[in-house]
Amino acid sequence: MMNILWGVGFIIDKQYERQFFINYISERLIPTIPGVYENAMQGYHKYLNGTEVNDEEKISLIALASGYLATITYLKRNICDEGYGKHNDLWSAFVEVFLLRKSMFFNPMWKKVIDTDEGFSKMIKKTSNPDRTVMALTGFDYKKMFSL
Repeated sequence: MMNILWGVGFIIDKQYERQFFINYISERLIPTIPGVYENAMQGYHKYLNGTEVNDEEKISLIALASGYLATITYLKRNICDEGYGKHNDLWSAFVEVFLLRKSMFFNPMWKKVIDTDEGFSKMIKKTSNPDRTVMALTGFDYKKMFSL
């Protein structure tokens, strides 16, 4: 007999909670708005190579980072906090998807970019939640994730 939980439109088999989180996050890695992911990726590689990043690429980076954090926040609040999934499984999925797969986000290198690129920093400050946008770019720990 399967141990199944019903959560916010999802059926989650308790045995596969971590895989559910991995799949949910992975499905949202490439957004539906054409060009956003590609522009963000180009901007990321330009920052890595030390070349000039245009405003469209910067906006795409900020939008994508904010979207990823919104996905994590959604899963935390609507699945884990409601008792439909475990916080440890969400953290494990987060680590696998964003850190082990070498995501362009949740990377400490963004701290240097934010400190040195005044235009990028100003764009972040114009977002609805600049602190969370910085978190999405630079990363955070387990404790900070579950205070979202």
